[in-house]
Amino acid sequence: MDNKSKYRQFCKVAPDMPFYMLDGYLDVVCSDNWEVALVENQSGIIAALPYFKKKKFGFQYITMPLLCKTMGPYLLPMYRKIEQEHKLFESLIQQLPKFDSFIQDFHYHYQNWLPFYWAGYQQTTKYTYLIQNLQHLDAVWERIYRSYRNNSIPKAKAILKITSDYSLEDFYRVHKKTFDRQGIAVPFTFDYLSKIDKELERQNCRKIFFAVDAENNIHSVFYLVWDKAAAYCFLMGDDPNFRQQGGSILLTWEAIRYAATECHLDTFDFLGSMIKPIEQVRRNFGATQQPYYCISKINHPILKVVK
Repeated sequence: MDNKSKYRQFCKVAPDMPFYMLDGYLDVVCSDNWEVALVENQSGIIAALPYFKKKKFGFQYITMPLLCKTMGPYLLPMYRKIEQEHKLFESLIQQLPKFDSFIQDFHYHYQNWLPFYWAGYQQTTKYTYLIQNLQHLDAVWERIYRSYRNNSIPKAKAILKITSDYSLEDFYRVHKKTFDRQGIAVPFTFDYLSKIDKELERQNCRKIFFAVDAENNIHSVFYLVWDKAAAYCFLMGDDPNFRQQGGSILLTWEAIRYAATECHLDTFDFLGSMIKPIEQVRRNFGATQQPYYCISKINHPILKVVK
């Protein structure tokens, strides 16, 4: 088998592979333009590095596809020790094709990027926000900002119902309004999201929540995704006309509660954000800061000058 075929088999047994690194998801967001480096021993694959290839203006890029939070290496948990990571990362790096520019966001499992530094790569620290120990949901609730617990969530509950009985088109329409309010374009089309949604629905690992009032106005939307290890705040949005009604706060709590009680998971990952007002909301939900690394390298002299 070729590496991609081997990786497809590996994804079926990898214990905590993030959903956005699974082969089916990569097929959607990368089309045919992804490959994978592998390290194997006598028992099978122990390390993998999927990557998305893109050509633009004659330059060869390894980069991040839209709506893919991390790429980078994946090691089986028993190999996530520094001396083993050094050897495995070096082997994966050696298998990468020639490129003019490389950029990948690594999962926060991997805090050791020294082999990439030794190979001439650079690192930028980013942050996501995690809520852990979800099975102690009462304690999670108590860590939420008091104003959310005593005001925002109860008031929103009094006027809004939470449902999943609306369409993906409805979700996208409300999500788009968040960008319209800021005067910027949505970075992905409805067709692109629809393809992702079909794959996540096939995997039975997504649920879309809507906060709706008595006149059937959709105030807020929340797209929840999960895998074996965590649940994720994939996408969300508000209708600007109803932003002050607390729909997004209510849906965030509902998503956290759903991850704990229905998905039986112990970690909720907000998938960022580095944007100041959004970051504060993450912390207000009791989430803790978790660093992860953006690893990059530019080989082409023209791109170096541009950077």
